[in-house]
Amino acid sequence: MEKRLKFKGTAKISLDVLYFKQNQPRQLNLKHVEYLKECFQTEGCHRLPLCRHIPAEIDQRCLDATIKKSGVSARQLLGTAKRDVETTDYPELVFPSDIQVECLHGRHRIEALKKSRLLPEDMWWTVDLYLSDLDADLETCLIEEYTKEEKPSDGELYYNIRQYHRQKNYSFKMRWMARLKGVRKKNMTYLLKHEELTDAFDSLLDIPGLWGGMMITTLNNVVATATPKQHINYLTHIKETWSSLVEDDKTAMGKIDHKTVKSLELRAPWASTLDAEYLRSEVLEGRLFSAFSFPERIGIWNRLRMVDGLIPSLFTFFKDVRYLELCNNCLKRLVTENSFIYWQGTREKRIDTGCRGLHAFAMRNYPDIPKETVAEDPVKKPIARADNAVLRLYADLATELGFVSPEITNLQQYSCSTAAVVKSPRSSPPLVTPGPGVERAKRCGIPRRRAYEDDRGSLFINHLHDGRQDQGEGITSFFVRRSVYFAFFGRPATTPASSRDPPGSPSPDPESTTHSPLTTSDEVDLIVTYYAQTSQSGAMDIDSQNEDIISHSGETQALVVRGQLEQEQEQPGHDQLEQAQLENEQAPLEQALIVRGQLEQEQKQLGHDQLENEQTRLEQARQLEIEQERQEQEQEQEQNRLKKEQLKQKQVEQNKRRIDIKISDGLSWAPMTTLYPTDSKEVETYVKNSMRGGFRALNTKLQLLGPAECHKAVIDDNTRTILLVASHRAIAITEEMVKSAEEIQSKAIERNRSLDTATTSDIART
Repeated sequence: MEKRLKFKGTAKISLDVLYFKQNQPRQLNLKHVEYLKECFQTEGCHRLPLCRHIPAEIDQRCLDATIKKSGVSARQLLGTAKRDVETTDYPELVFPSDIQVECLHGRHRIEALKKSRLLPEDMWWTVDLYLSDLDADLETCLIEEYTKEEKPSDGELYYNIRQYHRQKNYSFKMRWMARLKGVRKKNMTYLLKHEELTDAFDSLLDIPGLWGGMMITTLNNVVATATPKQHINYLTHIKETWSSLVEDDKTAMGKIDHKTVKSLELRAPWASTLDAEYLRSEVLEGRLFSAFSFPERIGIWNRLRMVDGLIPSLFTFFKDVRYLELCNNCLKRLVTENSFIYWQGTREKRIDTGCRGLHAFAMRNYPDIPKETVAEDPVKKPIARADNAVLRLYADLATELGFVSPEITNLQQYSCSTAAVVKSPRSSPPLVTPGPGVERAKRCGIPRRRAYEDDRGSLFINHLHDGRQDQGEGITSFFVRRSVYFAFFGRPATTPASSRDPPGSPSPDPESTTHSPLTTSDEVDLIVTYYAQTSQSGAMDIDSQNEDIISHSGETQALVVRGQLEQEQEQPGHDQLEQAQLENEQAPLEQALIVRGQLEQEQKQLGHDQLENEQTRLEQARQLEIEQERQEQEQEQEQNRLKKEQLKQKQVEQNKRRIDIKISDGLSWAPMTTLYPTDSKEVETYVKNSMRGGFRALNTKLQLLGPAECHKAVIDDNTRTILLVASHRAIAITEEMVKSAEEIQSKAIERNRSLDTATTSDIART
């Protein structure tokens, strides 16, 4: 009832008058705009059918002023709109210069038409007008009614489902939930059961421009993890980065569009002067953050240029999750899921740093520690076996950090090899470089082979936590790894010294510094040094009465911290308590020294010949891998070439059947559609239907054609073009129509001859 009352009719409206809100979940997709533009230029712009109309809101006062200026009546607007067949006599409204119409849908079509090479008089669209005081539910219904034929993006699906949930509008929420099918429905259901992760995603609803990067199809990689805190850290990092640019103003967040997000993501405005130079001009000149005023953009730029690290988005999140999953697969080798015991208090800093050390090891060695082989169907899905020497080093590191589990003990049964030890440079790796540095497309996801090899020796706690903030033209691959590491694990409260030497010690002679292998004991020294720095920087007060143990049960109970054990009963006397605590502190250190001595003894037993043979084997394996990669690239290039040839041949075959349909606009002939018939019956049927709609068919000589003879006639004259003219009155052939038809005829014949020539040349080559 309300829809009928608010509807004021349909009219042709100039594109200059139409505008769209900025804070919409359905962001502008430039690829889709280009696709529609090509369609408009080749097939014509079908704006008249009801399903192509765009709904819009207008104030009653503005509508009255427009009707008066256009010389039409309200009855005319409503009269043409009641027809259920295609018509060309919708009235055209001429708006005063200070009035615009807010469209509820159709932004891609309008942008595509603006970019197409049509005449100025063709820059209009058919618009259904509604009064602007629409009820919110009715406005939503109108948008969804006009968009029901379009497939929504993952971001639009999630955004609408959660926004309606926020508004407690469960009816509309269920409408959008019903659009989820297959794996999207399954993944969304799993996510909504995880409140913390859902809240982290929901925190980004205030920024509509981010949702173009949403990937519901890969949510299973996020929900299935046993460590959601890392994902929540990354999502929180996204929110903090983008909200800080507009000083946490929710209204301003709603004006950040998808174009701005895509242009900013993966750039490093503080570290890279090239990124900063590009962003400065784009922001200040209004091509980015276009919904903001110039003074507002100045403030945004001043905050943007201070962002340290890569600018994140939902797109980068889902790419980097794949990388995190590879590292987490390494940790699963050490312990059963959900079997950790966490000790609260100041020990959390030690636990956190120990876990960071294990993850740094995984970042260096994840190619050698793939996910453990599943027993099911091992032949059809073979998985590369892990390097036992690397597993042994990983287990030894975990033991010396105070981690215990049966899995770690089992891994320590493997033999140890110094060939598996990664060499670590004493000097910090560079963060910036002359020139463009790492390409934007390679700044997220799984690292490329060359970048991994370059950074592998630098992925240690002392380098990852280095507090340097260098500036240069471009950024290095290590800068990228460090930014991704901070996004998932957060920045440490304090940063270690940039050198492994203790503070105050003399600097080593640069000429005598060599890249020696970093043993497990050396690596533990790095992490323990970091413990000491964080301990000295903060208070060490421990309230033993408030210290609780949070336990997650599992088949294995792994003790994460073996240091100071809590005394459950009171000790008779202060001196006895201190003595017991001292003994508990010394026990793990003595055990660590024993393990270290055993490890060093085993390493000494490995002779020089064994090390040399191992290095030779690794080099041969590397050369074989390079050769295989080269062969794979050649095969891929050959496959791409064949696909291109097949596609070209398919296009040629299709163009040989092509029949262009053009319609008269009174002076010339405009493209209407293109047919690719398999036989003459299809053309005959199309022409018959056109005649029922009030059109007659002609050839380019403006001779009338019957339905049955159309196909043969345009094939014989080699124009493959049929002209349609309205026949509700006597057909008047003007001089302009004749000239236009002759021009169409000559161009069509020339095009078809060149096509035939190309086809003949292709046949001759084969």
